[in-house]
Amino acid sequence: MSDVNKHVNSFQTVLDLSEQLHAAIYKSIVESEADVLGNVLSIEDLTDLGFLCREIENFTDEIRKEAKARRSLCDKLLCAHLAKLQLLADKRAEEPFRGRLATARPYVKMAPTLPKTETAEHAALLKHLGVAEDLAESGQVTLRFNGMVDHITKLHEDGKPLPPHVRFAWPDYKCTYRMKKGTKKNEDERNQEDG
Repeated sequence: MSDVNKHVNSFQTVLDLSEQLHAAIYKSIVESEADVLGNVLSIEDLTDLGFLCREIENFTDEIRKEAKARRSLCDKLLCAHLAKLQLLADKRAEEPFRGRLATARPYVKMAPTLPKTETAEHAALLKHLGVAEDLAESGQVTLRFNGMVDHITKLHEDGKPLPPHVRFAWPDYKCTYRMKKGTKKNEDERNQEDG
């Protein structure tokens, strides 16, 4: 087995163990629910249960943060591979990247720095975007960040300048991942739906 396959296999094992851990945590929650809601646990038991829940929460949150950081790094590297293929006018840039377990579609969104609400700059940006001046000044209209990300990304793709009072937009590298058909987990889910 190559070192590369070793890492994929290691993370597959971690995912399998995580699913088992999730099932065990959920089972404990379900089994304790009646006693917790029925207020039959002693103060000592509630204290210990609350403490253990906090520790599980902290532990799983740290795992989530580390996994998110690793995924983010993979996203950035896949976006770099996509950019390289696009520069070379390689047809493979039009297709998703394929692994043994999943496919990935890299994309880049431009995340803007927007002016603070209830400022003249914010009102000017709203006016630029076609919001009526009286409505913009009323404070009843606010900008949705995700909507502005899409708008700024489209401007960037079209080679157009940023709107007034949007000082900066930085690239946010992402991938959409899809599990491939025929993988073990995909087959297990399909069997559960059929059964």
